[in-house]
Amino acid sequence: MMKIISGGQTGADEAGLEAAIRVGFETGGTAPKNYKTLIGSNYNLKERYKLDESESFNYADRTYENVKNSDGTLRLAYNFSSRGEKCTLKAIRKYTKPYYDIDLSEPIDPTITARWIMGHGIEILNIAGNANRGDNTVIYDECLKYLIEVFNELKRLQNDLF
Repeated sequence: MMKIISGGQTGADEAGLEAAIRVGFETGGTAPKNYKTLIGSNYNLKERYKLDESESFNYADRTYENVKNSDGTLRLAYNFSSRGEKCTLKAIRKYTKPYYDIDLSEPIDPTITARWIMGHGIEILNIAGNANRGDNTVIYDECLKYLIEVFNELKRLQNDLF
């Protein structure tokens, strides 16, 4: 059974968790202290997605924790040069974990992404990426739609094996 984890930030992180719930995958991960996001504390992350609370308010600490506790990471972004994406890549390199980048301006076919996940034997997948800013939910919306397709394809591929 696949497990999807993230730090719960608005945008790609939360979309990954919501997509997992919608297709029936387990969720989890580590969020900053008080479930801090760009829009304030979001305790729904604990209730709905079963995220643990870090002892630190620092986003980087939870980023490293989630990379360490996963088998690989999907990064979904328009801007891979953001501080968050640079931090995620540093954590990936520190823990020598596989990762796959999805450029949201030209997303890769969801089937190819699902095959990458299967091909790397990933059972715990970390979702990272750009955050929503203010009331703009474009990143969340696009990531949610894309990841539901990826996760449904992943389920189909897993079922074909058994």
